[in-house]
Amino acid sequence: PYPGAGLRFAKATYKSNYGLISSSKQQQDHEFDLQIILPPNTNGEIYLPCTNAAHIRESGKLLSQNKMITVADIQNGNIILNVPAGAYHFHCEEQVN
Repeated sequence: PYPGAGLRFAKATYKSNYGLISSSKQQQDHEFDLQIILPPNTNGEIYLPCTNAAHIRESGKLLSQNKMITVADIQNGNIILNVPAGAYHFHCEEQVN
């Protein structure tokens, strides 16, 4: 699910050749939550509607504490993260979109 356009909650799943990929997002005011599961032997590119990585937490910890997640870019008010397979819960309190 892509943030914006007044959509406050969305959930999607996709059965890939590697396994089930799932994503759900919820946003309220200036907060954004994204839960995502990537199956083994995959990686993902995650777009979060934030401009400052210091405002992002993954499973309650600062993003900088997870060395497996890297900030790839910032485009159009979104931080783009590269993540390996796994289950993630991202939270951003500085939503700009």
